[in-house]
Amino acid sequence: MKFSQLNRDNVQQYLWANGDPSALWIFQHIPKTAGSSLTVELRKNRPPYRNFFADFSSSVGPRDQMRALAETADLAPSKKPLRSASGHFFASEMDVLLKRYPDARLFTFVRDPIERVVSSYRYSRTPDHPQWEKMLLDYPDIETFIDRSPIARNETAFFMLGVRTGNAQEVASAALERFNFIGCLEKYPASFRALSSMLWRRSDPEVRVRVTHATEHNRVELSESIRAQIERKNYLDLEIYKQVMNKLTVIERALEAPPGNYS
Repeated sequence: MKFSQLNRDNVQQYLWANGDPSALWIFQHIPKTAGSSLTVELRKNRPPYRNFFADFSSSVGPRDQMRALAETADLAPSKKPLRSASGHFFASEMDVLLKRYPDARLFTFVRDPIERVVSSYRYSRTPDHPQWEKMLLDYPDIETFIDRSPIARNETAFFMLGVRTGNAQEVASAALERFNFIGCLEKYPASFRALSSMLWRRSDPEVRVRVTHATEHNRVELSESIRAQIERKNYLDLEIYKQVMNKLTVIERALEAPPGNYS
């Protein structure tokens, strides 16, 4: 059952419909959306699990690596088929993977676009980022980052659907129709409870990893002009975020009832 079909009258039906304990769930990890914390939960609660990632020290580019993984990775070995997997797959790479595994269920998490852009900028200026020194040179301040970096322009829509332009309503509707579930960092507890209801047993999140630490290079004063600059560059992401938040508000109210097992 797709996320677009969820409404206030069918929350329990939606959770039950997506509760197959043997189904393969693929987490399309959009950067800076608390996904690293979630992968820890998947490894613990929905095994067998595998995370797919690129080796930035390789002579092969990261996108070529991810494309090759989408084309060749065995997610259903005969002895132990995966029940969950994750990776920073672009939409085009995910299309390849879903064509190979058409019964897989797809989910992702989004974030307030303003906060995501700021977080991406701050992270890119720390040694945790594989190309952080180049990022310091390419984007000396956040205004330049917002203006020039593709990461700062409708990145959520690009990951989910492969687009950075278009009609905001149509793009957001298509995103909700593509995914079985979309969580949100700003509603992480409710998102996690809903996801865990479908993938294992309703529970609360336990871990948080990969927090970006403050350094002399990544301080940001979020002025109104910077906010406006981010909003102009992320009109698709803002609409996706709004529609996801509306759906999650419905789930949040429904899950105020005592927890149960939907898997």
